[in-house]
Amino acid sequence: MNILAVETSTERCSVSLATLTTEIENHVIAPRGQATLVIKMAEEMLKQCDLKKSDLNAVAFGSGPGSFNGIRVAASFAHGVAMAQNINIVPCSTLHALAMTPNFTTSRNVLVISDARQSEVYWSCVRLSAEGQIDEIVVENKVTKPSDVSVPKEAKWCVVSSKWTYYEEFLPSYIKILPRITCDYPSALPIAKFARHSLQRKKEFSPIEAMPVYLRSPIR
Repeated sequence: MNILAVETSTERCSVSLATLTTEIENHVIAPRGQATLVIKMAEEMLKQCDLKKSDLNAVAFGSGPGSFNGIRVAASFAHGVAMAQNINIVPCSTLHALAMTPNFTTSRNVLVISDARQSEVYWSCVRLSAEGQIDEIVVENKVTKPSDVSVPKEAKWCVVSSKWTYYEEFLPSYIKILPRITCDYPSALPIAKFARHSLQRKKEFSPIEAMPVYLRSPIR
């Protein structure tokens, strides 16, 4: 199964390709011009693996939350490839992609927090399977003040976060002391793995389901 994945919800433009024998990823920091860049990066990656678009079985993308324009770039690219090649399309929450990043978690119960600007954060709570895939979404993607972040207290949680320094002081005290790993940006490789996991279990997404996740109006 050959799966191409893209993630452009932040300043990082990330492209990944997962095949039966290879998992590769490339990324660059590009606050602008991602629409053109993601096409070029994808073409280069396919060429690197001696593949063509017609060899793809699925395309996946980071569906947000995140940058309004960035999410739209990834979604437009993925829908274009899916329609042109008549292949499966798989959306993956940007927050959940962070949760599934290998070696990021110390527990299967993961609180993911990301900077949403405007003094707010995006966050979600998930449980991971033994394979590191999303097993259960405990709290759906939200955008709130940092002080409103919460987790169910009957389980042990760890935190995967981006841009932690900015909003740490505003989080509830019991969230601050949870074990955590901080990263800068989400990437496309966990999204490719999520797509493969979903399709292997016969989970398919219609184009209507594969829509960007916008939790609020665009930031001007």
